[in-house]
Amino acid sequence: MPDANIYHAFFLVKLPQPVNGHYIIRAACFKKESDFRRQLKLRVVVKDTENITECDYKYGQLLKFSTIDEKLEDYSIIVINEAATPLFERNMLLLDSIRYQIKDFIVSAAQLSTSGIYMNPVLGEMRDPMLTIWPGTMQLAEFQVVMQDENEFTYEIRDIGDMEIIDLVNSNMMEEGMVFKDRPTHYMYLSDTQYTSLKMALNENRKLVCIQGAPGTGKTLVLAHLIAILLFNKKKAIVLTPTPESLKKIWHTSEKVMNEMGFPYSSDTIVDIEKFDNTFKKVNENEGIHKQIERGEDVMSRANFVFAQFGSAFIKKAMRFKSFVPSLIIIDNGNYVSESQPVPACFQGIRMVIAGDPSQLSPIDYYEIKPDPAHQKLSIMDRIINDKKRFSYIQLDKLYRCHADIIRWSNLTFFGRLIENKFDVTNTLDRTIFNRRNTLPTLNRGPYAETVLIDTSAVTDKEERVLTYERLSEALLPDKRTYENIGEKDIALLHYKHLRDFGIAASQIAILTCYQGQVDLLRAGMETYIENGETDPTCRETTIATVDSVQGLEFDCVIFSMVRSNPKLDMGIVAEPHRMNVLMTRAKRHLFFIGNGFLIAHQEEKTKIKHLLTIFRNHRFHPNHVKYILTDSEYETTNNVESYFEDFADWTNDESMKTDI
Repeated sequence: MPDANIYHAFFLVKLPQPVNGHYIIRAACFKKESDFRRQLKLRVVVKDTENITECDYKYGQLLKFSTIDEKLEDYSIIVINEAATPLFERNMLLLDSIRYQIKDFIVSAAQLSTSGIYMNPVLGEMRDPMLTIWPGTMQLAEFQVVMQDENEFTYEIRDIGDMEIIDLVNSNMMEEGMVFKDRPTHYMYLSDTQYTSLKMALNENRKLVCIQGAPGTGKTLVLAHLIAILLFNKKKAIVLTPTPESLKKIWHTSEKVMNEMGFPYSSDTIVDIEKFDNTFKKVNENEGIHKQIERGEDVMSRANFVFAQFGSAFIKKAMRFKSFVPSLIIIDNGNYVSESQPVPACFQGIRMVIAGDPSQLSPIDYYEIKPDPAHQKLSIMDRIINDKKRFSYIQLDKLYRCHADIIRWSNLTFFGRLIENKFDVTNTLDRTIFNRRNTLPTLNRGPYAETVLIDTSAVTDKEERVLTYERLSEALLPDKRTYENIGEKDIALLHYKHLRDFGIAASQIAILTCYQGQVDLLRAGMETYIENGETDPTCRETTIATVDSVQGLEFDCVIFSMVRSNPKLDMGIVAEPHRMNVLMTRAKRHLFFIGNGFLIAHQEEKTKIKHLLTIFRNHRFHPNHVKYILTDSEYETTNNVESYFEDFADWTNDESMKTDI
């Protein structure tokens, strides 16, 4: 059969009645390298006439066939080539639509001569409303067959395809035993291991570099030095983080390092989604799509770095511009990135540097219920570390963020005391505030130590004790329960007020908890303080948030409200060691922990939570100390919830806590 009679089609439907020994199908037909494109009813030659009613083709299936007719039209007789290899690979996740992928293809400028139109050499004209296709070599694009009327159809480019980040990581594996020689480079104020990790990250022969380190060991600082040197060498890179807070932090750290190293940069150096979108807002609608492309190319040609959050559509937008060709993908807080996180397939072949700490929170979505183990996924950091011989891996071993007393529990629980603490032990909160002229008696200075536990289990007064019991928050999250604790809220805000009175900046204090209900309560309490004139409006600069949301951030002082206080000794998500590790590594000089010491002491040994009491052993106080009312500090933790169960039952609105004690 001559090639002139060879066609392809996307199968649409089999019609009910056979005709003269043929079954009838409706298909979207096209001819390669031509403009022929029509929906037709075709008569299919059947080899097994006894099974003429059978048709195994699926909606959207790509068929290759020949016809004996000179012209293909309605009711032409065709013979389907069952053994033909499909021209394109179908997207099997969207079987209710006709979507196919084009892989590893070259695009010339001539194929994009008309704005929003791509002339594919096989399929012909394809609409490209999002300007996905650009000149050069493209690894992947996806198109959809769009029906226009009974007879016509067209193709529309949908998007650059995605791949899971684990597949991207695996493509950068190295053979075991490979040896690399890293060159010296610029550096300032880096430790030996930080400098080594920087040299590794700059080595273009290392396809993937993984930097692991405890909080405060300088992972983000190393990445900032990497960004500064890439800028100096006029290289381009994409910087990705899982949260907007961590994205802001790495930029501010990079800016500081560039200034210290004297590397000039401008407002054009970094492009984020806000700057990119503002570029297109300046385009007059009458100027058309070509003007948009021109402006976009201009912005991206001057940019050295794209800063974006995982999942942002901006990443793909940036990769469409031929003037932005990154040499490196930099990922901070990789422990919070799931192994199944989608990334643009065009990332393949680009070197990667990933930093993170698996001892922090993983990408599991805990919220405030127990996670389903069947749905827990490893982070990309876990995957790399589990097979670290196949990657360029280094662990940072010196800590600079936290006072040694604050980091002690984390160092013991997660790092086997292997982290060397380089924090200046003389840089303490009490030295700062009590070197100033104030009249606070020495006996009242205990709550300003590096680590302090305000133990609510010591409260015996009924009126005050009841307030320290947990309640379900009225602001229920969808399908989830959240908690609040009024007594702990009052203690937290009182200590906060004292810190502000001693001159601690509002932005350097964080009030944290694990429950959104308590966050809402604390924020409302802060607003009441401000409205009543008990503190100034700058207090709105203080972070009041969940522990999960501040991963990667640091503060001079952290006030933590545990919230949970119940007769079942259930600490809920507070007892998750990785979450507690995030909390215990946020404060640099002062950690003020408010909670029921009896609950902490009676947690399971395997969680290591009960060992928190060891770091507070010299600074465990009755809540009255926050009010500067001295109380005997020598007391045992007591179960002041179960011992007064009737009081708890009257107070709580959680019916599940009133039974099976």
